[in-house]
Amino acid sequence: MKQLLFSLSICSFLLLSACNKQNTGNSIVNNSWTYNGKGYTPGATKVATVNKTVTATNGTAYITFSFNNLPTDNGMYNVVAGKSVHVGEIGITASTAPSDTFRATGNDHIQAKISVVGEKIIIQLPSTWLKNIKNNSDSVSTTAFITETDRADY
Repeated sequence: MKQLLFSLSICSFLLLSACNKQNTGNSIVNNSWTYNGKGYTPGATKVATVNKTVTATNGTAYITFSFNNLPTDNGMYNVVAGKSVHVGEIGITASTAPSDTFRATGNDHIQAKISVVGEKIIIQLPSTWLKNIKNNSDSVSTTAFITETDRADY
């Protein structure tokens, strides 16, 4: 009996030690976004209550999320083209230079996860294609995990 228990404990140990969780590389750190493969961390993430937008910027690059109304509850929002959005939709604009502005196409049927925690808006955007507003053949892939840090009435 002792030998059976010892054998079972050894087998259990070997089975459990053989398992490991691998990082797939698809996770993004909170309060950051990727734009064309490059990672950015905002110096500030501001919510404009009048414009109904959330903008993360580091001074040279930005990503802006547009809403019909600022979220007050958790939910999934459909990513759509442009800045004019309806209830349950989110528009996305991003840039690293004033001359190159990119917007969501809305063609990839992506949903952004919106959470509201302690009155702060959190946006989790899976990989989404944005197109250059001046050159439709120019597009970039973007992901984001943004948490509101400041709110203003503009």
